[in-house]
Amino acid sequence: VIGGRPTQLQTSGVGEDSKLDEAREKLRHSRIRADLLAQGRRWSQHILEGPIAWLMSAVYIIATVTAGHTPLSLAAGAVSLAVTGEFSTPSPGRYAVGLADAFIYVFLPWWTTVLLRLVQRRPWLHRVAGRSILIGDIPWVAQSVEAFVSKCFALSFSIATVSVASANPIDHLLHRHTHRVVRGSLLAVGRPDGRLNALASAESAVCLSVNQASSIQHFGVTCESFTLGHNPYSLNSTQADLHIPTARLQFISEFAIDAFAKAGGRAEPGMSSSAMIGILSSLEGKLFDGIRRPAVQPLPTAAPSPPGHLKPGVHWTSASSLASASGVHPSASHKSSSTSHPEGSAKFSIGAEWGGGSLHGGTADGGFSSSPGSLSALHHGVAPLSMSLSRHGALSLNGSRHRRDVGSASWPDEWSDVISEASIVIQPSSEPFVGVWMADDKQLSKLTAEQLMLRQSALQNLYEGRIASLERFVGFVVLFHEMAKRVQDWWSFWSLGMFTYDMSRSHSIMRIASTASPISGAEVRLKMIEHAATTARGQAVDLIQSFWRLKRAARQMAANAELHRLARAAAVRSLFRSAHV
Repeated sequence: VIGGRPTQLQTSGVGEDSKLDEAREKLRHSRIRADLLAQGRRWSQHILEGPIAWLMSAVYIIATVTAGHTPLSLAAGAVSLAVTGEFSTPSPGRYAVGLADAFIYVFLPWWTTVLLRLVQRRPWLHRVAGRSILIGDIPWVAQSVEAFVSKCFALSFSIATVSVASANPIDHLLHRHTHRVVRGSLLAVGRPDGRLNALASAESAVCLSVNQASSIQHFGVTCESFTLGHNPYSLNSTQADLHIPTARLQFISEFAIDAFAKAGGRAEPGMSSSAMIGILSSLEGKLFDGIRRPAVQPLPTAAPSPPGHLKPGVHWTSASSLASASGVHPSASHKSSSTSHPEGSAKFSIGAEWGGGSLHGGTADGGFSSSPGSLSALHHGVAPLSMSLSRHGALSLNGSRHRRDVGSASWPDEWSDVISEASIVIQPSSEPFVGVWMADDKQLSKLTAEQLMLRQSALQNLYEGRIASLERFVGFVVLFHEMAKRVQDWWSFWSLGMFTYDMSRSHSIMRIASTASPISGAEVRLKMIEHAATTARGQAVDLIQSFWRLKRAARQMAANAELHRLARAAAVRSLFRSAHV
């Protein structure tokens, strides 16, 4: 995902391991991976400065105490030797040198830390104390990365460890954590892709949070922050801004910005999301005039291209032999539609987990029609996606290492004898942007550019929640794994294996947590509200039932008392009658 297109190649059905190896090699040498590793190494220096400064202090103390001289006393003796011809320092000077050496010994950890920072070209006014890392992103990314980092340092030594916290920069990062910002705090924030109109306000809020946190200064120094996102826009207040390359089609908002720049407008690649929103709000629908859906590029076979009304990019590679054996007329599928298909055609049902929908067709010209939202939404890559159909009707995805069932197929009985295995090939998309069909759709022709972009809000939010956020998570994991591994390897190397630990373990010896994580606080709050409402309803029902039982018991007691009174009255009357007789 980071720095190339290995995921697309893995699912593209190329069938060659060399392609995968080439993609991995390209990823290994990508710019974003190198930047992430460099950032991880830089932050590992922050964490390791404690033990390194302690070693430098130990070496200084051992050397000076053993030799009986300090660098300052040697310098004073050299001056005395040059002036008086004797190496010994006079009494007043000796006391002054001793006092200066005492101050050097008292503040030795601070001196050695500052010297180390100057040598490593890091800010030297950061606090000489333990480091804290604050991770800001959407809840699942921030909490997952926080758990990952804390697990990596679960067994680290107290002199070289970090405290980790997470927050949502769009929600509560400022309110909960800005009062904790000190010189040298580490802040890692993930930014949504502000080039998309549905995410522009979210990125603006994230940038505002980072700027406010970084504006808290002491001695002209603040926290060390960096951001990770897809929008190539850099903040002035951060130490670094890493940009993940985008390997997808553009959305309408991105295409509109590029078209605006090509038309002579002032739009730069590294624009802020607020500046992009200003441009997008002034665009007109005529920006999409002349844009049409790309023509279908047929496979290099003898069969003619599929008709224009059929789904582009889907071909039946062995359709000519199939049609000649079955006697199906080439125009059979031309008369079909998405709701009506001839009996002499095949139907391929796609599983819901692979996009759903269905394909209909199977004629000599390679034509297929499909229901909306079906197979073609599975692929946008650099090579065709190959699907195979077995004799038993199984529809499978052909990868270089795996073969996965994604649906089923059915066809007329007269075709069964000629089908041993056929294939569907979905060509890579050649559309200039996602939703190009809206540009020449008659029903949408009267909509403005802003209205067209708003129609993609749900898709953009889905992309952020499922793809872009996952890429940021992978980037954070690469960075913090490099940071933690550097710390772990430093102890193993400089202690000759005496002081070492395994960053994949913890004191609890727990490999996998059985509790689902992360659970959003919003979900917990909603559950608590729902539980409170359920409890209140239950208490009301219990109260009503108790009141009704009491009333029923009272009525029953009253009825029983009346029966007893009547029985006593009848008994008395019977006694009087007996006495009278």
